[in-house]
Amino acid sequence: QIYHSANADRLPEATALFEEILVGRENDPKLLASYALAQARMWFFGNLQAAEKARAAAERSIQAAPSSGESLLAMAVVKFQDADLAAAVLLLRQALQRAPTLAEAHDLMGRILIETGPLQEGLRALVIAMDIDPSLLRLRVELARIYELQGLHKKADDLFSKAAVNPLSSGYTA
Repeated sequence: QIYHSANADRLPEATALFEEILVGRENDPKLLASYALAQARMWFFGNLQAAEKARAAAERSIQAAPSSGESLLAMAVVKFQDADLAAAVLLLRQALQRAPTLAEAHDLMGRILIETGPLQEGLRALVIAMDIDPSLLRLRVELARIYELQGLHKKADDLFSKAAVNPLSSGYTA
């Protein structure tokens, strides 16, 4: 829950909790994948020490479960952060083949596609991600941005009317 909040200030807390949970379970692929995702998000927000931790956890997750959708997603996020979009997309496709309900995989695929094209496929992926996991509030912002840029102001307004800015964080609340 802490990891999924849109608040970057709570990411150190999330990664610390993952580190505690991993003690004695260092080869659990789902925990490693989740830890890698949390570290990758810290990396995204400028914590360069988190980069190596994200890479190492994603690699260990892949070693423990090479065909796991979660492991493939973790490695895709690491590749995305490394600006290796081709590898990220390939890994995302594999992750979605193995685990079609991974909302974060649809989310990342959508974000890549709305920037690189085709735009409609990117929008479709974001909508799928939001349908799977409505708690991913950043998707509302992303979708509203795209709708606004397309001149679909009513659609954008509808999304924003469902989310209110939380003055205590950098995120949105439902």
